[in-house]
Amino acid sequence: LTQLKPKTFISQNKIKKLILSYNYLKNLKNETFIGLDMLENLDLSSNNIENIEFSSFDGLRNLREINLGKNKLKILNNRLFQKLDNLRSIHFSSNKIIIIENQAFFGLENTLVMLNFIYNRLQIIKRNYFSHLTNLTTLELGTNQISAIETDSFKSLNKLKILKLDKNCLFKIDSEILNIN
Repeated sequence: LTQLKPKTFISQNKIKKLILSYNYLKNLKNETFIGLDMLENLDLSSNNIENIEFSSFDGLRNLREINLGKNKLKILNNRLFQKLDNLRSIHFSSNKIIIIENQAFFGLENTLVMLNFIYNRLQIIKRNYFSHLTNLTTLELGTNQISAIETDSFKSLNKLKILKLDKNCLFKIDSEILNIN
């Protein structure tokens, strides 16, 4: 499978879990998943996804978990997940992510509880990456190239229980950086 055309799943409103892993998908087009109204779990891992268009996930209002691990993503664009009101968990492990745009997780402020960025290429954690995700309980940032974390990057993550920073390039972590209220 090398491509999914927009509205491929237009009449599949009863599917709850869709596994499209281990294919050769490179781009996700706008409105690709329209029609999957009941979908709760979407596995797109182990493809070659480099680009996700702005409205690719439109229509997935019941989606709870998405796995985008083992792809070729480099940049997480703004508002990719903005209409996914029930999304709780996103896996980005084993990509090439170096940039997370300021509003990449816009719309997920009250729902997202788990983010996995293990095995990426993040170098700096900026204060605006995760600061608005107040229900986040797990943030996995291990095995990246992180050499700096901006002050207050985790400040508003008051429900955070698991923070993984192993196998990075950090020399020290100041108390201001881990200022979690």
